[in-house]
Amino acid sequence: MKLSTLTKSFARFTARQGEMNGDQDDMADDPAVDGIAGFGGMDMKDVHTSFVTDDGTTDSEASSPSAATSLTISLRWIDRFFGVNPISERGQKLYMMFMMALPMLPIISLLVQNVDLLVNVIDSRTDIISVETSVTESDGIAGFVAKLQEERSEVAYRTFLVNVTDTDFSTQGINLTRRFEITDKALEALNLKNLALNEKIFRSKLRLQIRIDDFRQKILEDSTFVAVSEVMEFYVFLTRVMLTSLSETIRTVNGSNTWRHLITYKNMLRSVENMGIEMVEVFRFYGLGGLSPENRRKAIQRHRLTEEYLDQSKTFLPSVRKELQDIEMSKNYNVYSDSYLDVLNNETSINVTERTEKVSTYFRSTKSLITDIRSIIFVVRNDMSKTLRDELFESDQSQVLAIVVLILLFFISPVLLLLIKNGVKALQIFALSLRKKTIDLKRERRRADRLVYQMLPPKIADDLRNNKKTTEYFESATVSFSEIEGFREIARECDPLELCKMLNLIYKTFDTRIDHFDVFKVETINDSYMVASGIPERNGDNHAKEIANLALNLIEVTPTLIIPHSPDLRLHIRIGMHTGATTAGVIGTKMPRYCLFGDTVNVASRMQSTGKAMQIQLSQETKMYLDTLGGFTCEHRGQVDVKGKGLMDTYWLKS
Repeated sequence: MKLSTLTKSFARFTARQGEMNGDQDDMADDPAVDGIAGFGGMDMKDVHTSFVTDDGTTDSEASSPSAATSLTISLRWIDRFFGVNPISERGQKLYMMFMMALPMLPIISLLVQNVDLLVNVIDSRTDIISVETSVTESDGIAGFVAKLQEERSEVAYRTFLVNVTDTDFSTQGINLTRRFEITDKALEALNLKNLALNEKIFRSKLRLQIRIDDFRQKILEDSTFVAVSEVMEFYVFLTRVMLTSLSETIRTVNGSNTWRHLITYKNMLRSVENMGIEMVEVFRFYGLGGLSPENRRKAIQRHRLTEEYLDQSKTFLPSVRKELQDIEMSKNYNVYSDSYLDVLNNETSINVTERTEKVSTYFRSTKSLITDIRSIIFVVRNDMSKTLRDELFESDQSQVLAIVVLILLFFISPVLLLLIKNGVKALQIFALSLRKKTIDLKRERRRADRLVYQMLPPKIADDLRNNKKTTEYFESATVSFSEIEGFREIARECDPLELCKMLNLIYKTFDTRIDHFDVFKVETINDSYMVASGIPERNGDNHAKEIANLALNLIEVTPTLIIPHSPDLRLHIRIGMHTGATTAGVIGTKMPRYCLFGDTVNVASRMQSTGKAMQIQLSQETKMYLDTLGGFTCEHRGQVDVKGKGLMDTYWLKS
């Protein structure tokens, strides 16, 4: 569809809406309608209020999907909801503010969402770093505890060898001096400041080193089981405190996917600790030939705790299940379990030689078993580190993405707002221009409607718009003809231009008089002026009265007309009227006319043609209506020979 057609269709739509809303303010400055001469040549399609556009589509088809209609609707809701005219300066500012704020809602939502995402990513990254730091700190504790556990087992084994056999323990791979040095190096690498240890002994490395050296000196001076028992309790105390600190460090860690690794890591360290304490009790069992009920209960409890921690490790971290199962099926584990059965069954009937061999085998097997478990702990620790690195990498990627999105939003938002502002300004300029054209089109349409209503009765014009039939039969109506007496002689004495001016003066005067009566002007031919009442709007029996009053008025006003080219000339008219049935309808498409048909029209024309100057001749039927209504004075003229009707009684209307 062409832009001009679209604009016209939209304008017609707004014009109709304005009429329904009673918007009549723009008609105040309408120019006077000078006549209907300029209306000649109007097509019937134009009379149909131009409901058919240039490209053959109807107004409703042209305007419903148009962008102009959408613009009108978008502007009208401001007036509806805020009571502000969207075309006014205040309305334009309000509309601009709304259109600027509307796209900001999703932008602000996206900003809030990305800021929240960035905060969560930063918190997650902080948690991951905290986990890595805590696990790294736990490595030092685990290393020191491992050295203490190894030192404890070698001291216990040496004590057995010294008290039970004469075997040179150096041949059994026992070198306490070397073992003490290894433990001291692990202590030097330990950072006690980051550990939450409340015991005085752990306030400084020097204090801890001195206490450890004191107990080592006791071992070297007195290697009896009774003396060494106190030293063993000291070792257990140290490892218990350190493992408790490690557990607290791991417990404070959250927000990571490594929690299964952390729990398995802690449980396996606990299993090694309980296995080491159990080893000391087994050495004491074989060295003393038995244990007290309390110590025997402790040995059994430690063994069961070891098994429980290993089972939990298999449950929490399935990836180490196979390795732990292989350890439990190994020869070393069988030796470890057999010694536990000896303690469980309180097997004390073993001679010294067998005990020595059992202890030696038990020491090597259990030590190898602990080494295997520590190798699995190392694997778990590496898996934790890898998982933490992957999480940290993903967190960094999410953080970079969130920052990039925020930067893009900060740069795109002003550009988007600027584009929206320019777009809204263009729409407002278009709306103002369109409103002005719409007002002009509304004014022209109203003028066209007025011209149409002057050519056709309003009811008939509306019926044409609605595609309704316009032909109708009327049972009773009054038709009147008037004509200027001596018109041919007057026309011969003036030129055509003067004749047109004279007729225009006469008919404009008559037209103004018609407005005061319920009368419809049918047509004018030369000096003949035809009017009717009761058509097309029925008015009961009042049609005769309306025509009679108009005729009296025209008789009175005609002699007062001043003819421009002949001021002394006084015009006289003849008027005839008749009442009866008639048929009326619109004829033709070019210069359409609302025409009357039937015998009533012919008789009314004969009443005029057979009348006299400055007289109103009416038929018997019209007089009967006037007599019924009352208020009129008629004089019987007599019988008149009417062409096609014969002799008819006629009357003069006097007043």
